[in-house]
Amino acid sequence: MVERQRRWSGRVVGALAGVVIAGGAAAMPEYVDSPWVGVPVAAGGALLGFASGLGWDRRQERLARAERWAEVFTAGPAPGPGGAGSGESVLSWLAPWEAVVPFATRRYRDVGAIRRWCVEHQRGRVWLLEGGAGSGKTRLAMQVSQALRTQQTGPWAVGWVRAGHRREAIEVAAGWDQPVLVVVDDADVRDDDTDGRDDLAALLVAAHRPGGRQTVRVLLVAREFSDWWTDVQQPLPAAVEIAGRTRLGTIGADVPSQRVAAKHALAAFADHLGTDPVGIELVGIAAGTPLILLQAAALEAVLCAGEGEVGPVEVSDAVNRLMVREQQRWLDHASEQGLDAYPEVRVDTLRDLLAFTMLTGARTRADAHQLLPLLPGLRHSTPELVDRLCTWLHLYPRVIGFWARPQLPATLAEHLIADALTDNIDLAAAVCLAADTPEHATAVVTVLARAATHTTTAHTATITLLRADPARLLPIAIRVALAGHGPIDAATATCIDHTDPDWQTAQTLEQLLPDYRNVLNRTQIAIAHGRAAHAPTPTDKAGALTTLADALLLASRFGEAVTAATEAVTVWRELAAADPTAHQPYLAHALTGLARTLDRAGRVGEAVTAATESVTIRRELAAADPTAHQPYLAHALASLARTLDRAGRVGEAVTAATESVTIRRELAAADPTAHQPDLAHALASLARTLDRAGRVGEAVTAATESVTIRRELAAADPTAHQPYLAVALTTLANALNTADRVKEAVTAATEAVTVWRELAAADPTAHQPYLAHALASLARTLDRAGRVRVAVTAATESVTVWRELAAADPTAHQPYLAHALTSLARTLDRAGRVGEAVTAATESVTIRRELIAADPTAHQPYLADALISLANALNRAGRVEEAVTAATESVTVRRELAAADATAHQLYLAGGLTILAKALRSAGRFGEAVPAAAEGIALYRQLGITSVNIGICERVIRDCGSGDTT
Repeated sequence: MVERQRRWSGRVVGALAGVVIAGGAAAMPEYVDSPWVGVPVAAGGALLGFASGLGWDRRQERLARAERWAEVFTAGPAPGPGGAGSGESVLSWLAPWEAVVPFATRRYRDVGAIRRWCVEHQRGRVWLLEGGAGSGKTRLAMQVSQALRTQQTGPWAVGWVRAGHRREAIEVAAGWDQPVLVVVDDADVRDDDTDGRDDLAALLVAAHRPGGRQTVRVLLVAREFSDWWTDVQQPLPAAVEIAGRTRLGTIGADVPSQRVAAKHALAAFADHLGTDPVGIELVGIAAGTPLILLQAAALEAVLCAGEGEVGPVEVSDAVNRLMVREQQRWLDHASEQGLDAYPEVRVDTLRDLLAFTMLTGARTRADAHQLLPLLPGLRHSTPELVDRLCTWLHLYPRVIGFWARPQLPATLAEHLIADALTDNIDLAAAVCLAADTPEHATAVVTVLARAATHTTTAHTATITLLRADPARLLPIAIRVALAGHGPIDAATATCIDHTDPDWQTAQTLEQLLPDYRNVLNRTQIAIAHGRAAHAPTPTDKAGALTTLADALLLASRFGEAVTAATEAVTVWRELAAADPTAHQPYLAHALTGLARTLDRAGRVGEAVTAATESVTIRRELAAADPTAHQPYLAHALASLARTLDRAGRVGEAVTAATESVTIRRELAAADPTAHQPDLAHALASLARTLDRAGRVGEAVTAATESVTIRRELAAADPTAHQPYLAVALTTLANALNTADRVKEAVTAATEAVTVWRELAAADPTAHQPYLAHALASLARTLDRAGRVRVAVTAATESVTVWRELAAADPTAHQPYLAHALTSLARTLDRAGRVGEAVTAATESVTIRRELIAADPTAHQPYLADALISLANALNRAGRVEEAVTAATESVTVRRELAAADATAHQLYLAGGLTILAKALRSAGRFGEAVPAAAEGIALYRQLGITSVNIGICERVIRDCGSGDTT
């Protein structure tokens, strides 16, 4: 309507101009002889009036477009001005928009790739730019913006989308008179007032619609395109195409590169502050340190030097030191504003005020007068004090569109917010009152989740916030954590434990968690504990206990998992005794779960007993009703086969696994759609069992069939079946490896890693552990193929992934890190890098000892394995006495385990004796080496197993007779 009024007003003005000119023309015959002379003049007047109307229209349209552009876009991430100017805040010097430190030269390649995608009109309309906190992604997006705007031929317009305007961004950009790059910074974060994820989906759909005056491209900037991105993409049409993805790590992944980056930052800040950089020293530079922390340390070091303070600055403590320095500036600025006259205004008041307004924000002065009195200590403040505090806040630049919302570099803002909220329940309560919509509350929790990726106090701060309003915030915290915004699983679980939710609340929370995914493990455990404690019926309690056992098992808390699974079986047994028809199936299911748990806890004999009972029950049920119970019998048989295999009863394991495949094959023949996936799973399990039984040809056949089925399923539905294809490929690689078909094994293992890598890129939380497993398998396969250097690379990456996962959740992932380190040690040993092998094996042993302190039964076998790996590496390194010590301890552990369960552990004892015999021979202790070798040979023959270790032991005996220690 407004546009129509503007167009008509232009035409009215034109018409009036035409009337004036025409009137003049009508009077001309009185002064000129010809009566026709006024006609062309009048016509000209009419045309001039029409043209001026059109010109008015165009000017008004351009003005309207410019006004609309300014509503939707900003020129970049730079905030609005602060009243005092950003120069008074040392923290502001670290902001990307200040650009104190020159842009890193090595990143111009990334800028060039995105620029070429735009100007050369390459395929795809969306580019993803991701990087962790403080990695420099906003700065890179700024450089892209500058490069496009200054194109010598055909410059582009660049618009950074304002908060709350994602939906209309494409429409406005498409109406512009230049090609446009639309930048969505913090794409992974919701706006305070809108569901930013839905708005982002709408933006992407609009970007792919045909039409519009100009080319429009979209650059999405986020810390990580994880689960939240999967959720955004899921409902989008297939036409939405991602052109490329730039992943920013640290400026240098190694220490030398980090030192170069730090040196550049020191020089830049020294120049900015007029300080001589000579003699300024940073210590504690580590690989992978975020760029913002390096720059913070450099700034602190330069500031110290300028004040005459001599001494090194520790990188890890730099932000805390800058915060202390900044607090003095707060007080100085407060004094200038006359705030020292108010006793309630202290340094902690100012810190809370900053954190509070950064999380909430006031769009107008009136909003500020409603908002600030929510803060503890300011509840009875006068309007004059609120005005002074708002003026004080202008020490910092403001977020555009806000009267009071300070803007700092995100990493520093998150650090400050986490520090302020830690154990500050009054501030947390005020934040909860201000963030009174689901969208705003989600934005607040997201800030703390992002802080948890780099700030240690974020854990306690998150607990404090959630405890302020658990009923409202716990569901939000679960959704934020599932979206992959940050590691707040432990904080969420702690809050659930503290609030002790009732049955219904726990049920509601559990429904938010996805099925069959190893995510938010601590939260799952806390919820399951609550459900089991408050279950209204025995059936509910048994179900909750089974869920709890599964979650504890995923967390590697084996002892607790066995307790929960045993209690679940007890409850189901009592229920089944009273009503067999209703509850026998659930008892069988619980027994299978108990068997799996006992197996992981190292109690293999008991696991076989439980799995056997489950099969017995399932067999009886299937005899009475095959249609209903045959699938579950097949599942129980597969579980029994795995347990028998682990117990060393491989012949019986093959029998059980074969029967499971037979049942699955019959079911798949009748209904392929329903049962083909289960047949593929059963075939893979059979392949592993046949491999262990030495029937490698049959193992390869079964594994190949499993892969064939998985490929067909993945072709039809990649999302559902790609993970299972990757698992089947790993099984096939292992079977091929055993069959000495190493080239084919490498091909299969490499494809498995490729699939997991793609899955992990889309959803790191769910798939990183499986990628790490696949990398370890690939390393073993490459090692067998003689490609030892490449094997070391794969094994090292596996360790790196597990280390990151263990840093976020030690309880769940430390066992796998230890296993990966043992595998790496063996690969390094084979590569001749014995010093590094000793280091990796030693770390593995250290982790295993720590785990044993918590749960000896579960981890003793793995300690023995790690000790053998260490003994081998030490022996190869010439540290023979240390090798003897490690091997002796391993054999001692294996003897104890074999005494309790000979079937499960005698084979491993024989292997340990072989390594001990070799170490004793190398140490010249022939009298001890010969009995160890002889015992190893006797055990192998007793077990009926042909092993290369028999030949090794025989050689040790011969060498000891000749005195050869080689």
